[in-house]
Parts: sequence; structure tokens; C-alpha cells
Amino acid sequence: WFEVELLRSDPGDFARTCRAWLTGLRDHQREAAAIAGELTARRFRRYLAASEIQFRARVVTNYRVVLRRRPEPRL
Repeated sequence: WFEVELLRSDPGDFARTCRAWLTGLRDHQREAAAIAGELTARRFRRYLAASEIQFRARVVTNYRVVLRRRPEPRL
């Protein structure tokens, strides 16, 4: 039904995204702790920091997959 149009790994993009989310979380630390609790906010800070490091080191990655619907066959 579909064909792959694009398949690529962009760990740098994901590292920058994790950094932006971590910065935002740190900027709003009190609000986050009030909503989710200090323990959860701390865990997410650690998760985002570790994720950024792993993406930058290329230990992990996410793949972007773009699919295109195949045309309906004409019989």
C-alpha cells in the first residue's frame, strides 16, 4: 500500500530537541514539580540529559520514515 520515500537517522536533531526540552524544564522547574511532583520532574531532567548525551554519541538514534501511498492500480 505504501512505499518508502525517505529513511534517515538524525541523531543530532534529536539531541538538540532533548536539550531544548531540558532547558524548558529547568526554566519551569517549580511549575513542573507542582504539577508532577519533584521526583518525576527530577527523573525527566535526568532522562532528557542522558538522552541528549546518547544521541550526540550516536549510541541511540531515531529513524525518520516518510511513506508515500502507492497509486491505485488501474485494471
